[in-house]
Formats: sequence, C-alpha cells, structure tokens
Amino acid sequence: MINFINKKKYLKKQLKRQPDNVNLLNELAITLIELNNYEQAYKCLKKAYDLKKGVKQLNNLAYFYY
Repeated sequence: MINFINKKKYLKKQLKRQPDNVNLLNELAITLIELNNYEQAYKCLKKAYDLKKGVKQLNNLAYFYY
C-alpha cells in the first residue's frame, strides 16, 4: 500500500529544488487528490498546465474533476 503522506513530503522536498518540474507537480497533485486535499491539488495541476500545455496535464485535470 502506498503511503501518500510520505510521498507528499518527498515530492514537496523535490519541488523545492525544481519548482517548475511539471512531472513532479502532476505527481504531487495526484497524491494530494488521494489525500482529499483538492484545493492544493488543483493549484499544482494548474501550475503544471500553465508551464506545459499537454495531454498529460489535461488528463490530470480531467481526473481531478472526475
């Protein structure tokens, strides 16, 4: 079973080093969704989409709204 709390801590630490890393932002957003932290997840998804408009970002936004 995935420990989403530890995963969130790890991803936030990585984002401090690479704040514009779209893959990390997407992964953190999905983790936050799993933790029911929707407001923060949306902010990560929006930032990822603003940095790189692509299919993966749109798919993750769709997952968020589903």
